[in-house]
Amino acid sequence: MTPEQSADEQAAVATSRERERAAPARSGGERRRGGFLQKSDRRPSHQLAASSVATIVAVVAAIAGFSQSTAEFLCTTVQRTQGAHVARGSALVIVAGLLVLIAGIITRNRPRLFAAVLLVEVAALTSGLVFVARDAARTRVVEDCGFFTETTTARAGQVAYLYIIWAAAALILLWQAARGLRTTLSLRFAGSVLSALAVGVGLGLVPDGHHRRGSGGVAASLPPKGVLICRDAFQAPEVFGGWQCENNTDIGAAPLLHAPKSVLCSADLHARIGDRISVQAFYFKMLLKHDDFKNSDVNPNAYVEIDPGDMSSVDNRLPDGSYRCRFYVNHKLVHARRFQIGPTRYQVSPALSRYHYTLTLTTLHGRPRPNASTHVGDEFAIDVSSPRLPANTAIPVSVCVNTPDGDSCYDEYILHGQQTRVDWQVDKREGVRGIYRLMIETSDRTVATRSLRLRKTQR
Repeated sequence: MTPEQSADEQAAVATSRERERAAPARSGGERRRGGFLQKSDRRPSHQLAASSVATIVAVVAAIAGFSQSTAEFLCTTVQRTQGAHVARGSALVIVAGLLVLIAGIITRNRPRLFAAVLLVEVAALTSGLVFVARDAARTRVVEDCGFFTETTTARAGQVAYLYIIWAAAALILLWQAARGLRTTLSLRFAGSVLSALAVGVGLGLVPDGHHRRGSGGVAASLPPKGVLICRDAFQAPEVFGGWQCENNTDIGAAPLLHAPKSVLCSADLHARIGDRISVQAFYFKMLLKHDDFKNSDVNPNAYVEIDPGDMSSVDNRLPDGSYRCRFYVNHKLVHARRFQIGPTRYQVSPALSRYHYTLTLTTLHGRPRPNASTHVGDEFAIDVSSPRLPANTAIPVSVCVNTPDGDSCYDEYILHGQQTRVDWQVDKREGVRGIYRLMIETSDRTVATRSLRLRKTQR
């Protein structure tokens, strides 16, 4: 071997070594240039299949949880006392899962982008778990499934299976994301996982738009004393749930300073089919409504509505005073709640004759009624008041009319500083021998009278 050949061989070896050292650098440069969107034809076996199956199972479980927290098909939700957060979490998992399935197919050959897509689904599952935990994995929905007749039922359920299914799906997706990146101990990957979990927990803890103090938890979703009271109830067709409110927002514990047009008291009852259910509504101590029926559903929802017509009032709003709703199962009191309309809390006292009472007749529009006669079918208003009544006092009186069988009376309350107006219509069974006598009676005597001449026909 000549010195020239030896020098050439050494130069060739040096050149090859430089190329070998430069090759990884060039490939690393290419890898850096590819970055987040770099394609790779080599991916772990069954990675897309495993992640897709986990996502599909999580979506199916979310659909089941959403159906348990909402009304069934062809039914209307009357009230949802528990499970609103379960519905939100399930909806989030469903939407995110469908998007992740589509995005996963598109990005399956880009390991880093595919891992980011899987972490999005992990964040959605974590958020769904937090939502479910806020309702303690329980749902309770009051629904009306009647079309022409009312069939209101209360449906309760457990969705604890979402804990297991969603947690398992999140672990599988994390494992598949780590396999795609070929690293399970990378600090960057660990930071991405923690960020996804933090985002999920944060979404689950964000309050909804109607959040109020004491709402959102298990105890807070239950109305005070088990009775939900909402204002301005209206009667909708039975297919839409019958009596209901615009939103099932409880009136709270404070007095209603602005009198509502009506109120609706509703309560979920633990009763079996065939049990006797009774509902009552009171104004002070005066019974306004009483309904007694045989239960035909398991754990039904019962309600009672109070409107000005129950008070014989010509006004279109409920008068001030104290109200109370009661619910019985088999003649046993299970729920009772009192609420106040108006700023003054009145104390009920016996009606005494010394207070001095006035009885005046007006038209339904509040104008003076000069006529001293009446006839069958005549309508007017009776105004009753007591100027000497002590402050913050309500007294029970009776508005009576003479009939051939004796006096017929209706109970009313007079409040301090207010006039009680009673809507009145003359009935053919009232009046004696052409005299139509109206009276205000207390427990001990008649304190005010007004007599009218009863005509047989209207002029």
